[in-house]
Order: sequence, then C-alpha cells, then structure tokens
Amino acid sequence: MSPFHRAALHELHWVARREVRVFPLLEQGGRPVPALLSGLLATLGIPHRIRRVGYEFQRGGNEMLVLNAAQ
Repeated sequence: MSPFHRAALHELHWVARREVRVFPLLEQGGRPVPALLSGLLATLGIPHRIRRVGYEFQRGGNEMLVLNAAQ
C-alpha cells in the first residue's frame, strides 16, 4: 500500500462520524487487497473489520473494509 493510500485511510478514519466503508477491496487488475492491510491498520491504531457482502461489484470483489470512527 502506498503512503498516499495509508494517509487517505488515516484521514478518512479521523473525519468520519460513525464509520468509513471502502468497497470493493481489490487492487488494480482485480487482485484482492493483501491481508497485510489489517496489520497496517492495527499498527496505526485504527479499529476495523473486513466484512463480506452478498454481491460482487467486480469478480472477486465481495469484501468491504469498515473503519470505525475516531473517538
């Protein structure tokens, strides 16, 4: 994940009232986002979960990242 994307997720987490939803969790080319994302968010102190949804926006894109808002 690039420094830009890290900073963007951190800022979205900071300004959200309730939660931030990022969907679908795919990189360019349709590859799933690496599991390292959870580790990175944990090291940033951002509470999060990855939730499976009941549909695919793109092939393989049936997961959503949910960031809980900053307190």
